[in-house]
Amino acid sequence: MARFWHHVKQVIYEADILIEVLDARHIKETRNPEIEEKVLEAGKKLLYVINKSDLVKTKKFVNLKPSVYVSSTQKLGTTILLKKILELSRGEPVIIGVLGYPNVGKSSLINAL
Repeated sequence: MARFWHHVKQVIYEADILIEVLDARHIKETRNPEIEEKVLEAGKKLLYVINKSDLVKTKKFVNLKPSVYVSSTQKLGTTILLKKILELSRGEPVIIGVLGYPNVGKSSLINAL
C-alpha cells in the first residue's frame, strides 16, 4: 500500500492537470475522495473523465466540474476532452497525470488520446 501512495504522490507532484478516470456505470463507486483532496491540496487542476459512456443507456447527471463523458474504445468524446484540456491549460504546455481505480479505462483513455 505504501508504494501505491508513493506513485500517486509522484504523479500529483509532476503533473499540472490531473485526470481522474471514472466508470460511467459506477460513477460514485469509482471516485476516490482521498486522491481528489490531495490533488486540490497540491493546487493542481482536476478534470473528471467519465469513461465507458457507451455502456450506459442514459447519462447520469453528476455535479462534477469540470467533467467530460468519453468512450475510449469507441473514441467518442476525445475531441471534447482535448478541448477541455486546452481550456484548462490556457494554451500553455502542460503535463497531464491520469489517476483512477483499476479497470476504469485509464490505459484505453491514454491510447485513445
